[in-house]
Amino acid sequence: MQRSKREDQRVRHAPDGAAPTEASTHLQVSRLVDGYLATQLLHVAAKLGIVDVLASGPLAADALARYVGAELDVLRRVLRGLATEGVLDEHPDGRFGLAALGSCLLAGVPVSLRVAIIARGDLYLGAATGLLEAVQHGGVPFEHVHGIGFFEYLVQHLERGAEFQASMVDRSRQEAAEVVAAYDFGSFGRKLSNLVRPVKLLLAPRTPLPNSGVVAEHRRE
Repeated sequence: MQRSKREDQRVRHAPDGAAPTEASTHLQVSRLVDGYLATQLLHVAAKLGIVDVLASGPLAADALARYVGAELDVLRRVLRGLATEGVLDEHPDGRFGLAALGSCLLAGVPVSLRVAIIARGDLYLGAATGLLEAVQHGGVPFEHVHGIGFFEYLVQHLERGAEFQASMVDRSRQEAAEVVAAYDFGSFGRKLSNLVRPVKLLLAPRTPLPNSGVVAEHRRE
């Protein structure tokens, strides 16, 4: 796979073992400032399923736009932004394909971050804009932005509630798998590993946050 433009910049400005230079420091801070944009790029890719479409092979931007139902010119800029971040590769012929980081956005793979990215883009990114007000005046950033508490908001916005539940189920599944892989439980470990796969079926929400009891359970946790 080709090295992304961002990786080339890291190599050029901050080689391994070298003391930070003014240029590399400036680049690092610039990356921090642009963090909100990276989150949005990943969010768009996850919501539209861009990576899943590209899993079968590279596509031109116009073909991809038809697949995901997007406006071509804006989508092309998003794709180039994702290529800059190392999520996609932009080929010399103008097609876009998966880069190493892109596999983490695939749906259904063991290390997928797709549902977590969707939850961050839909729930947490906007709430972060209330951080300054919370620091200055107290309170919770989410409540400053939305006027109500987090779990109350999820009850009132069922789609966001379903996304939150899905991200928690996916995180629990991944952490459980990591525990099974990290520790030797003997014969019990083999039985436990067989339980990890179907446990998400028991935890996965059939309906999004149907009542406040579900919210109360998350709050106690």
